[in-house]
Amino acid sequence: MIRVAWFALLLAAVASPGEQGAEGAPPARHQLRLRGGSLLVGRIEPQEFKATTGFGSLTVPIADLKRIRFGRRADPERMERVRKLVEDLGSANPDRRQSARASLEEEGAFAMPDIRRAAVEHADPEVKRVCGELVAAPGAQELDVPPDDDVVDTVRFSFVGTINEEALRVAVAELGTVTVRRRDVVEVRIYRPLESQRYDVTGDHTYVGNWLDTGIPMRPGLSVKIRAEGSILYPQWGNYTFRPDGSTNMGMIDNMPMGTLVGRVGESGAMFRVGSSYFGNPGGDGTLQLSVLVQVRGQQSQGTYRIRVELEE
Repeated sequence: MIRVAWFALLLAAVASPGEQGAEGAPPARHQLRLRGGSLLVGRIEPQEFKATTGFGSLTVPIADLKRIRFGRRADPERMERVRKLVEDLGSANPDRRQSARASLEEEGAFAMPDIRRAAVEHADPEVKRVCGELVAAPGAQELDVPPDDDVVDTVRFSFVGTINEEALRVAVAELGTVTVRRRDVVEVRIYRPLESQRYDVTGDHTYVGNWLDTGIPMRPGLSVKIRAEGSILYPQWGNYTFRPDGSTNMGMIDNMPMGTLVGRVGESGAMFRVGSSYFGNPGGDGTLQLSVLVQVRGQQSQGTYRIRVELEE
């Protein structure tokens, strides 16, 4: 199996021109999100998969697939390991207790269902206490906790069950067909580059109170690609010209050069660097907002940062 580290190179994978559908439209491509956060984009093979549900077996055409969120039961060995780690929190050996807690913290979202259950139901007071601390730890409530069973959304209906495939074969333009173990995949969703949009950030859009709200709602699974060019001159402020990557000659704010193009999600979101190029999901809940990292308001300025925003899901 190809190492997961390679998959970061595949973010921009594009189907080759020869891969056209029967009516001239390119076949559907999907984005696979792997454990560890890497992404793989390609065309799933073969053309259907089998699933077991509480109502019997199903055959789902890949062409009808919108999303699969793989449950924890796709990795039974890992589930058993987490169960044992929870029990080790009550061990008489202090080193084992400490090691179990550290390992559960590393497991993150995957272990959270067992941790939450033990925090309420476990018979050992020590296990219950430690699990309660893990549940209340900063960021624990924001974890994207996986379900136990697989959740499948198609264009016709959704269902909960088990995908009967131990591995997924994905045709990637640069590598050919890649085989990925089901247990290494967190989510599969249809891949559609969305229409790009353009904006102008002016010298009036400063981070101290006048952000440009693009109106683009951010959400998990949605990646944003931002490209910026142009310059902004502040005649009354040393007659200095900034570009999207900023300039250290004018100092730093939050470890970013003054004049840098910055973003945030929602009015209370954490500020992040955009510069001349950004790709990723900054997290948070709200719309994408942009501004210039300068500590001025209401001063005259000339020029703009010309922004192009592309979304991928």
